Amino acid sequence: MRSSKFQIKIQNYLLPLIIIIVAGLIGANVLLGQRIQKDVVRVSPTNSQDLRLLSLKVPGMFCIGCSASVEGYLGAIEGVKSAKASLASKKVDVVYDPNLVSTQIILSNEILDAYGKEFINDEPFTGDSQGQVPSTTYLPQSLSFKLQEAAAKVSQLENPQDYQSLFDQIDQAIAQQDYEQAEILLDELLRNL
Repeated sequence: MRSSKFQIKIQNYLLPLIIIIVAGLIGANVLLGQRIQKDVVRVSPTNSQDLRLLSLKVPGMFCIGCSASVEGYLGAIEGVKSAKASLASKKVDVVYDPNLVSTQIILSNEILDAYGKEFINDEPFTGDSQGQVPSTTYLPQSLSFKLQEAAAKVSQLENPQDYQSLFDQIDQAIAQQDYEQAEILLDELLRNL
């Protein structure tokens, strides 16, 4: 009897603590890995012939904060030219230089261990006629922190799917780069939790 109460206490306190610690580590690493980029990164024609496109399913992404974390972690790897995650398809496309980084290094990144990964393909990157690579998207710092806080709180709830429509609205605002609206929706969500 006594040990079951102890186990319940551990479950009630330890799991939320682990989630908060993991979310904090992800947030810190995303911020450390952020690089300021323009809409496209120019690649010289000789280098663009060497680039490869690694496509992966990332089934654990459920909000824009997750996809931003995946992009931030993978985009910070030396030799990765861009990492673009799609929440809708739960997929990430990574353009990388195989002379600087291997697929094994990319696949062993801790963010993919956290969210899961399924290999789709690894093929030569063709880019467009000007050798452009899509850029990695980075969220404003305050928005990134709020997304992580909301995701951590919602994941602790009995029915986190009840908040899916609000997360969808937030995702839509971010996709349209309406960060002000996304922050308003996040503030509303956090007030109601």
